[in-house]
Amino acid sequence: MATRTIWSNFTKFLKNLHTEQIAKLHAKNQHECDLLEDLRTYTIKRSAIEKSYSEVIRTEMDNLLLEKEL
Repeated sequence: MATRTIWSNFTKFLKNLHTEQIAKLHAKNQHECDLLEDLRTYTIKRSAIEKSYSEVIRTEMDNLLLEKEL
């Protein structure tokens, strides 16, 4: 009977440990997904800024070239 109680307690311990590990993995996964989303948002915003910057540079270069031709 004592063996059965020890085994039952050990099983409960393992179930609790497993549940805690799953919860930690879920939290880590969620954190990593949030980081990826932040990186995605940052990249999109940065590319938009770089695109507008390059358009301004191109316009200015075109204007300079036109002035040189005249």
